[in-house]
Amino acid sequence: MISFSILRLILFAILFTLSFGATQNLSGGMKEGVDAYNRQDYTVALKEFRALAEKGNVKAQNKLGKMYSKGEGVRRDYKEAAKWYRRAIFHGDADAQFALAKMYFKGQGVFKNFREAVVYLRKAAGQGHSESQNILGVMYIKGYGVLRDKVQAYMWFSLASISGKNITAIKNKETIGEKMSPAQIKKALSFAKDWMERIKKNRGIEKTGR
Repeated sequence: MISFSILRLILFAILFTLSFGATQNLSGGMKEGVDAYNRQDYTVALKEFRALAEKGNVKAQNKLGKMYSKGEGVRRDYKEAAKWYRRAIFHGDADAQFALAKMYFKGQGVFKNFREAVVYLRKAAGQGHSESQNILGVMYIKGYGVLRDKVQAYMWFSLASISGKNITAIKNKETIGEKMSPAQIKKALSFAKDWMERIKKNRGIEKTGR
């Protein structure tokens, strides 16, 4: 008789093969699509991305959203773009959350709604999306969809500045910091520290696929 350990190894091999095949099906054609997009062969890119997007490939869904929002290879259609961004958001994709937030801010394909923009910006920012963090800071300065709050603005600018690559966020942080008291800045940095812990946790969940 076959031992339990051998049966377990066989089952693992079968599951691994099925999983690998599913991954290949979701990613196969992505390189071709990206290459076609980069050389502005939008017809081929659209074909590759759509096939993958329909199967649930998040990157392809984002690419389709971008192509429809810009009218690349298709008639510009913000509603269709929003549809594909929402599909990517279903999987928790930060880039799609940021893209849809911008659409709510501008009223493209959806009703203009600053509060909804803030909702999606905060979701993306909570995953460490620097651009979303910076725009959230601006929203708190301007009072778009939220009450004006320098402490919250400084906090988001600080988080967006951590990588050192978001020059706009760094400048925004310096500008608003000049108008704040040391106590306000201390409070903002304390909030930023708490958010960093949340972001690390969110990234950990994202990596484990949970």
